[in-house]
Amino acid sequence: MKKKVSPLVPKEGKVYSSAINGRLELNWLDGRLLLDSENANYSYGALQRALGEGLLHIGRAEAANFENILVLGMGAGSVIETLRREFKNEGKITAVEIDPVVVDIAQRYFNVNAFANLEIVVEDALSFVLRNKVKFDFILVDLFIDSETPKVFSSPKFLNSLLKSLLVEGTILFNTVNVAEKFSGRNQKMIRFFEKQCAVTVLAAIEEGNDLLLFKKLRKQRVL
Repeated sequence: MKKKVSPLVPKEGKVYSSAINGRLELNWLDGRLLLDSENANYSYGALQRALGEGLLHIGRAEAANFENILVLGMGAGSVIETLRREFKNEGKITAVEIDPVVVDIAQRYFNVNAFANLEIVVEDALSFVLRNKVKFDFILVDLFIDSETPKVFSSPKFLNSLLKSLLVEGTILFNTVNVAEKFSGRNQKMIRFFEKQCAVTVLAAIEEGNDLLLFKKLRKQRVL
């Protein structure tokens, strides 16, 4: 997920300063505009490819048929583009992004508002899931400040709220960065938490450091 910088940048808005994310950069790579933080790619580029791998593992047909999607950590909206254009999904997408600077960049430079059936919520992801009453069949978790996920997003409080927001047989795709297995312990705790109610799949070392955790909520077995 590490960024690759090109000297070609927009004439306006090359660098933004965010109270939440610090330094944000707009960079061109191979003819594509990217949003980067100081040390990581935030949208498009390597991140988009990594999340695309996760969706491919779920399956094109299933990804196309998700009806109610929650994206926690919208960034500039690259996964929304992937769902709409590559996977032909037309379901309702609720995209939660804490940083209004990032939302402004997504709207100004990446035309995220052009995607139909999209609601953007400017709010902290934990606050959103704690108050949420809607059930989703797909939840994408892609929550980073620069190159690390805040600890609260691996806490039982947050994870339990995700499960409460997920339909039975719904799917969670949780993006984590685990360069040099720095966060293996954290990921294992999350896996143990979800194993009680979900089928778990780990896609390791995607795009040189992303571990994607897939959780599919199971129906409870009847006791005869």
